[in-house]
Amino acid sequence: MKKCICALFSFILVLTSSFAETIQYGNKWYISSGQGFLASPAGLYELGCNVSDAKVESEAIYVISRDGNKVTAKLGGKELTDFSKNDRTNPTEVLAAFFASYFNQIEDWKKYVSPQFHKIRINNIEEDWEEFYGLADFISISFSPDDFDSATGYYTVNINGSYQGETFDGEDEVTLCQDAKTHLWYISELPR
Repeated sequence: MKKCICALFSFILVLTSSFAETIQYGNKWYISSGQGFLASPAGLYELGCNVSDAKVESEAIYVISRDGNKVTAKLGGKELTDFSKNDRTNPTEVLAAFFASYFNQIEDWKKYVSPQFHKIRINNIEEDWEEFYGLADFISISFSPDDFDSATGYYTVNINGSYQGETFDGEDEVTLCQDAKTHLWYISELPR
């Protein structure tokens, strides 16, 4: 038995001396200098990663951004290009499709606006574009299904961007309403 343990330990030493080894000390990770378990602290190279600061982007998070004229829509870091088949009974998909077309300033965004008082809502949203969204050099809206309160129709969104060299970052609400007959969701009000 003792011979088996010694042989196994020798095999591990040979194996680890052939490959790069990562070692965690506290909250930091290091790469050894190739001397396996026998590496001294002087032979460790720090990795640029702090475990407590590591962020994992949820697959459910939508990020819609506009940088100049370029609009990008992502879901969990993966770029989205087609909203034509989005589920209009899903408020998260409606919000993502709305902002993707709104930031592109194509007429599509109007179909996501509440039919009740439609003309008033369209005018208000066009004013919002001129007063806030259209003036930003860069703007990004992010949200996930967890940010929606179906009882009130409030969708909490994170907004960040820049305007004339000044950056801004905050939280606000978009209001959605659901049609009782069709169960489709619509935008009622944007942050102002």
